[in-house]
Amino acid sequence: MKKNRSKTEPRRSDRQLDKVLIAKVIASVVLISLALTLYQRLKRCEYFLVKDVTVRQGSNITRDEKNFVYLKGCNIFDLNLEKEARNVAYYYPSYQKIRITRFFPAHLVVDFLKREPLAVIRSSRNFYVDENLVLFELPDSPAEVDLPIISGVDKYISGAKYGTKCGSQAIVKALNIIKQMRENKVFKGYKIKKLDMSGTDNPATIFLASIPLAGYTKTDFVPLEQYLEVKVGWEDIRNKLALLATLLAQVKNNIYNIEYIDLRFKEPVIKFKERAK
Repeated sequence: MKKNRSKTEPRRSDRQLDKVLIAKVIASVVLISLALTLYQRLKRCEYFLVKDVTVRQGSNITRDEKNFVYLKGCNIFDLNLEKEARNVAYYYPSYQKIRITRFFPAHLVVDFLKREPLAVIRSSRNFYVDENLVLFELPDSPAEVDLPIISGVDKYISGAKYGTKCGSQAIVKALNIIKQMRENKVFKGYKIKKLDMSGTDNPATIFLASIPLAGYTKTDFVPLEQYLEVKVGWEDIRNKLALLATLLAQVKNNIYNIEYIDLRFKEPVIKFKERAK
């Protein structure tokens, strides 16, 4: 009488399947190892040494691609592009961001993204300032840029360097005024010539100039800019600017007979120019 096989004893077919599976795993490991070895050797190939560096934006940068000659000959895989971009940004504070991109097999592209100035601070030298409160100079900018001038803040930027951040409350308040006025359609008929932040008691004072109506551009006659002084202080700026917009909407660009508007009190004070007798 034949003895029954143990239920726990593996069948011959199962053992064969196990051997095939093990063989496949071993083969896969060997192939992966070979592929990795080949990949590492290929990376070291001269074919992947950087040959060209192109500055795609910011072409007015001094010496352009020559500034990045040190990257040529480096292995394109070994370069830490984020670190290299940070190093470049240190020497170019006028740019908001530097981006370096790989283009295989041996090409790098550098993008310079410019900062957008909101205002200029005129001191011993010009400091342009963006919405992030970073002080910088405009690269190869024209002699005069039509931006609001922030005055009375010299003591806050004494000894400041390009690329540094200035968190002075006077500058923060001035930029907030500029941004809020840009959001209101009424102020599109005016431009901010200057913000004086030098006063000791609620110091913020805006100097506005009316923009000539479009119809004037069709003639040879160009009307002179009309200037208006507006004292707003530092507190409750949003509501004060809304009130100012209402007042300006009423005068409809005719501010020539107004000497100043004072919004520091509960009721606005409007001082008219005295007529010559």
